[in-house]
Amino acid sequence: MKSKTKYLIILLMIISTSKSLISEEIKTETTIERKKIHIYLSPIFVTNYTAFPFREREERQTYTLLYGLSNNLFLGFNYSRGEDPNRNLRLSSRQARNQVTIYEEKKSRESEYLTLKAQYFFYNNLYGSLNFGIEKGFTQENSNFLSVSSNSISLLPYSRTLIYSDRYFATAGIGYRKEVYGVLLLGLEWEYGYMSSGRINDHSTFNPDYFAGAPSMYVIEQLFKATSKSPDSSPFGLLYFYTGIAL
Repeated sequence: MKSKTKYLIILLMIISTSKSLISEEIKTETTIERKKIHIYLSPIFVTNYTAFPFREREERQTYTLLYGLSNNLFLGFNYSRGEDPNRNLRLSSRQARNQVTIYEEKKSRESEYLTLKAQYFFYNNLYGSLNFGIEKGFTQENSNFLSVSSNSISLLPYSRTLIYSDRYFATAGIGYRKEVYGVLLLGLEWEYGYMSSGRINDHSTFNPDYFAGAPSMYVIEQLFKATSKSPDSSPFGLLYFYTGIAL
């Protein structure tokens, strides 16, 4: 709900400011000469995913490089490093009265992606875009499970590894980019398209003798996978602001 409210506020701001910019350009109707190389940074994002359940991509700042094949057609790519690898302690659900399970979670770099971009300026500083990209997969390891109760702490012979495959996406967009003083770039773009869900390789290792069968956390995981199926793909929207330089 908060993200939707934030998106509506930003969208209203865009509409109110873009009206004056567009009307001013309609009055001038002059041909704009653009620099060949556009380099910019996108620090602010607002996203919207409609399918559930679906693993949403965590957006971080992206770096974009574009080259003008003509005054109106630009080709290039953008890149996002995503989230740095991290290690955290997690607390699982209670298994019994006065007993909890703590485990270590390790993730490799997540939400790292590369996008090939094509942009065409169809009127002054307004452009349309086509974007095709790939998000790199990552690995999550859950290990060192500790069972903690009021009078004991025991190490559980259990571990789980999740391997997320690469995901592909494609979007079409519309944007506004202006060269200020012939050097500074200011712009915004709205993209809408589809992202694949990818595959998840889920592998658990445990000692059945210790648990007298399968551990409860493994049983819960299997039940969850059986009752919840992620869609093959999800439509998603992406609104971002950017600034950079023209060379």
